[in-house]
Amino acid sequence: MRKILLVFLFTFSFIFTSQAQVTTASIKGVVGDIGTGVNNVSVTVTDTRTNTSATTKTGANGEYYIPNLKIGGPYNVSISGDGVDEETISDVFLEIGKTQKLDFSSEPVADEVIVMGQMRKTMDIAIGPASSYSTEDLRNLPGINKDIKDLAQIDSRLFYDKQNDSLSCMGMNNRFNSLTVDGVRMNDGFGLKSGGYPTEGMPFAYEAIEQFAVEFAPYDVEYNGFTSCNINAVSKSGRNEFFGTLRYDYTDDSLKGDSLEGDTVSVPTFEEKTMQIAIGGPIVQDKLFFFAAYEKDEGVDTFERGYEGSGAINELPGFTEAQFNRVRDAAINTYGYDPGNLPSGIDYEVEKILLKFDANLSDNHRATLTYNYTDDAHTYESDSDPDEFEFSQHLYEIGDELESVNLAIFSDWTDNFSTEFRYGTLELDNSQECLDGKTFGEMDIQIGSNSIYIGCDDSRHANSMAYEIDTLKIKGELSLGNHVITAGYEIEDYEASNVFVQSFFGEYEFTSLENFENQIADEIVYGNAPSGTLSDAEVNFGYKISSFYLQDEFSIMQGKLDVTAGIRYDYYESGDLPTLNTDYADTFGRSNAINLDGKDIVLPRLGLNYEHDERTSLRGGIGVFSGGNPNVWLSNIYSGDHMSKLELALDDDSLVYGTSGINLAALQYDGTCPSGLDTACPGYLVPSLLTGDLASGAPKYEMVALDPNYEIPSELKFSFGVTHCANLPVEGFFAGDYELSFDYIKSDGEDSAGYIRKDLTLGTDRVAGIVPQLEEITPAVAGSDVKGTLELTNLQGNDTETMTFGVAKDHGNGFDWKFSYTHMDSQDTGPMLSSVGFTSFDRRTYSHANEDVLSRSNFEIEDRVTFVANFEKEFATDYLTKFSLLATHQSGRPYSLVFEGNNMTGYTPYQDEAATLLYIPTGANDPNVVFDPGFDQTGFFNFLAATGANQYAGGLAPRNAFDDSPDWAKIDIKIEQELPGLRPGDKSAVFLVVDNLGNLLNDEWGIFSRPSERATLYTVDASTNSDGQFVFEEFNNPNRFSRDGNASLWSIRVGIRYDF
Repeated sequence: MRKILLVFLFTFSFIFTSQAQVTTASIKGVVGDIGTGVNNVSVTVTDTRTNTSATTKTGANGEYYIPNLKIGGPYNVSISGDGVDEETISDVFLEIGKTQKLDFSSEPVADEVIVMGQMRKTMDIAIGPASSYSTEDLRNLPGINKDIKDLAQIDSRLFYDKQNDSLSCMGMNNRFNSLTVDGVRMNDGFGLKSGGYPTEGMPFAYEAIEQFAVEFAPYDVEYNGFTSCNINAVSKSGRNEFFGTLRYDYTDDSLKGDSLEGDTVSVPTFEEKTMQIAIGGPIVQDKLFFFAAYEKDEGVDTFERGYEGSGAINELPGFTEAQFNRVRDAAINTYGYDPGNLPSGIDYEVEKILLKFDANLSDNHRATLTYNYTDDAHTYESDSDPDEFEFSQHLYEIGDELESVNLAIFSDWTDNFSTEFRYGTLELDNSQECLDGKTFGEMDIQIGSNSIYIGCDDSRHANSMAYEIDTLKIKGELSLGNHVITAGYEIEDYEASNVFVQSFFGEYEFTSLENFENQIADEIVYGNAPSGTLSDAEVNFGYKISSFYLQDEFSIMQGKLDVTAGIRYDYYESGDLPTLNTDYADTFGRSNAINLDGKDIVLPRLGLNYEHDERTSLRGGIGVFSGGNPNVWLSNIYSGDHMSKLELALDDDSLVYGTSGINLAALQYDGTCPSGLDTACPGYLVPSLLTGDLASGAPKYEMVALDPNYEIPSELKFSFGVTHCANLPVEGFFAGDYELSFDYIKSDGEDSAGYIRKDLTLGTDRVAGIVPQLEEITPAVAGSDVKGTLELTNLQGNDTETMTFGVAKDHGNGFDWKFSYTHMDSQDTGPMLSSVGFTSFDRRTYSHANEDVLSRSNFEIEDRVTFVANFEKEFATDYLTKFSLLATHQSGRPYSLVFEGNNMTGYTPYQDEAATLLYIPTGANDPNVVFDPGFDQTGFFNFLAATGANQYAGGLAPRNAFDDSPDWAKIDIKIEQELPGLRPGDKSAVFLVVDNLGNLLNDEWGIFSRPSERATLYTVDASTNSDGQFVFEEFNNPNRFSRDGNASLWSIRVGIRYDF
């Protein structure tokens, strides 16, 4: 906070001697004929909103280039000088991330050739495939969540998953995206959020956004920090006239569906309301401007899981109300703990503030200062797989407080040389708290194939994080006739602190409900710093990335082909090292105290845009991108050195473990039990055996180390596209121009990040001649323990391809529409689903745990179609009625069939949820399989037939080979009616948004059913015998898909807006 205040004080002392402005657009062109244009002509661009002008003169061949222009408009572009008529072209609008190409044609007059002030052609030049969205799009299109992701998914290459608030781009990991706001990165700087934002929701007010673009492969060298796609947003600015918006949105449980596929489902009572205020205007006319936006959201986080017959959207098969009551009664009466009830609705509140100041104090210098603040908190489930249920006190709250400041200064030193200076700082504090106030450890009760959780989730026992990111950018642009040379230097300084100790209050596992009732545990896990002082487990680390880049933009082939060629170089520095773990060093002959210091990467880029004629343009490019890998993966090598903190367990290797488990009542505990309980109070206190053993510093297994040969992951992107304006030779409604487009994008990963078990080596034995067996290495020094060592290393890069076809039509009568279809093929070695190292490792599926094989990605959506339509008409004079529709249809997500548990491998830890791919028997007499007497062969083979798994008989079913997840079709609409305002020139409007119209009309429609996030079905409990055969012990008959109630149930939001 202190640093942010210092930035403000410095800026306001400086801002009256220089100026500021956001820039994401430019104008270029030729005055006269290409190749023989008129030189020394003045070209002036004026922003009519602020009366700000920028002037340059044409070069020897009539070329001109004016950078550093605000997006939007309208702009006036005028020319003057010898050999030209003084003329002005008005109503020029600029889009984010694009260059407006604006040429002036020559025309003979008597014996002379005079350049006339009329636009010969315009073309938006985007260096790389992208989709952009204006203020009108933000207002008109149906977006019930007030989030730019609602609009981004209009592009069929993207999918907005509302269940975890994530945006997957081209079938790639949602964590690999980036978000920039006013040129400063504002994505999740640590990597905990699946949504990609640093906060739980969008980190800025919805009404503050002027434009945003989704950029898939922006070949300009200024872009980096992502390998999937970049969301580039620009906030609004003040102007010479005062303007503003007041907006209020509302919905509640009466405006939400309560039935799915004939089932009445329980919807919690709730209200959600959003108030937004945005205002901008002049502080000093033509000189200094302000813009401010405030948003407050109040609502309820709802949950969908329950026991059979509870009426929940997703009822857990095999978990009855009687079992629910037995768990609750035993928790209260035996353990003295109230676990809560069925999760229902938890209130939340979010506040967002954005302040922006722009100044124009000379014709050659401009500056802008933006302050952004967000304070939010939301409640989440921790364990929500199809075979899991958690009582309400097991839920947890994540709270975030974010502050950022961005200062940018632009200077035009000459007609052809300009510079940009930008400094930004972002601070975020994150906390994670269980709803029970962290009074009771976690208990996991196995009931059949289901896991039931009470207490505080083990990952929230001690979990807090903060980080700060400072960025500096210095860039210069030199226009030399047909060439624009860009050179720049950037530095990003990242510092983070993290406390993450799982099972600090203890984690207890029970193999049955009866054992839970009788206080007989199967395992107890405890984590802490060896000193016993939690603060000693805090880790602090950081790094710097220095970037240098050089780029040339020029045109050839008589101006038809625009070329952008450049190179970027990123260099990493870090002085923070993990604590040396001597067991690791002794066994592997190298230190774990290493970091990214000295790592670097070279990123060449080439972008092409070819204008064949006024109706056809082609684009393409190739380039390398890096960044976007969550910093939390790097954090794991510091917090997981197994020196700053340890985790150990009492289990069947422990002396206290009897033939029937651990008798919790017989153990001694550290501390004083709560009033009313005796000296044995598991859950409230940790057994003394565990605290004592941990204080001794042993064991030191389950650590995470960095591969010394680790390289910075990157993506090589190649794209080709074409846009053609086709005139349909018919009359009537279908007559006129249609915009046809095609884009192909291929992204090949290099050195993708992943985890392997460093303590395991590939053995020679194979189960049934198919499944490789891994063997534990022998420590080099007797007594050292490296069991469970993970290594963050490089695996094969992912491989994705997308082909997108689009058709768009503006009928000119208030009706326009756009169709988009994408086919994608996405492969990776593993989904890397978690921020925790061992969880990311554990959630892979494989034939053996250390394999490095490309296969179908969890994130692939093979086919996706979107259709957008807008219609507006004045049914009442001067007041528009607007209708907007968004329709989507997409393929289901793939999934894998796997064995249950760690019996297939026999090596722990990190294999409790092992995902060895399922062997598909050729039949009941398959010689590789022994079926236990109680195994349900009929049900099992019927299941294989239903999934189509029989095609893999005699081998392992490949990862994500199954794609029979239901398709999902959905329609959203928005209706808005303009109304008079209180003053002349003001307008108000009322609007209604319907999310999932199909489900409103018929509860069989619009249902979104999906596999679990990890895309695995634990199908068979199995082990192996001494003859190298699979022993199939139990068929779990897993529920393949669960309904996503938030996405499936219709909902309506109503609101009112006042514009002045």
